[in-house]
Amino acid sequence: MEVVDSDGEVCFEHGYAVKDVDDSSWKSLFGMLSMISNRIAYIRMLLVDIDKRIKECEEEQDTRTSIIRSKIQLYKSKVDMLRHMLDTTEIEAVAPPITALIKPAKRKEDLDELEDKAKDKQYSTLITQAVGRLLGFNRQGEGASVCHQIVDYFFDRQFLIECSWSGESRHLGRPYRGIRKIALSSYKHVIELFHACVCVSDDTFTQNQCVKFLRLCLQYSTIRVKAKRKRKPVARRCKPKKNPTSEDLAVKVLVENQLQRLQTVAGNITLNTT
Repeated sequence: MEVVDSDGEVCFEHGYAVKDVDDSSWKSLFGMLSMISNRIAYIRMLLVDIDKRIKECEEEQDTRTSIIRSKIQLYKSKVDMLRHMLDTTEIEAVAPPITALIKPAKRKEDLDELEDKAKDKQYSTLITQAVGRLLGFNRQGEGASVCHQIVDYFFDRQFLIECSWSGESRHLGRPYRGIRKIALSSYKHVIELFHACVCVSDDTFTQNQCVKFLRLCLQYSTIRVKAKRKRKPVARRCKPKKNPTSEDLAVKVLVENQLQRLQTVAGNITLNTT
């Protein structure tokens, strides 16, 4: 491009030719810019929402952290309190089982020793408490079963053959003076201890019932030795008799009437034939 300056000299300038742009191209360009602007606005909105959620999560986390810290402080104070209690409290020893307190009497000397121990109230209390832990409490009406369950802790089955209630031997139900046995009735403290152990579970069980049970054990001592202990011993209960219903009574009356008629017919036939 030729250009004349102010001094009258001629110089040349480089220029660019610009092509004419129609209206559709401008519209397309403005539309693209508008779409980009809308997209940017949408992204900004998403960023604002994300920032808001992040702040909410941070606040919630701070709240939870505060709650956890307060719980930790609470548990810490409880632990400190428990430690203080353990330091200031005397822990009792574990209660011994009944097998560690009493051994089944296998000879007269064992029974004499048990009689002496039964005189001690503290020892009797230990035995009764051990039985209560073993068999449970509040078992009213089950005293006989409790007797079956604890008798082997007191007396060896083989040893009971050598004992009787009065000390006399019996043969075929009659006194037999040839052999003298150990009189269990003379060991009053042992019997009282046995009864006390039963009463821990069933306080309705009487002294007479306890004596009756022990006498039965002595009476059937030989059978008990031969018996196999496969299950937990319990007292046998008789099944109550069932009362007949009205239907059973009606059937019974009907059958009796039929039998009476048959007997009458048979009698008439017999008379006719004769």
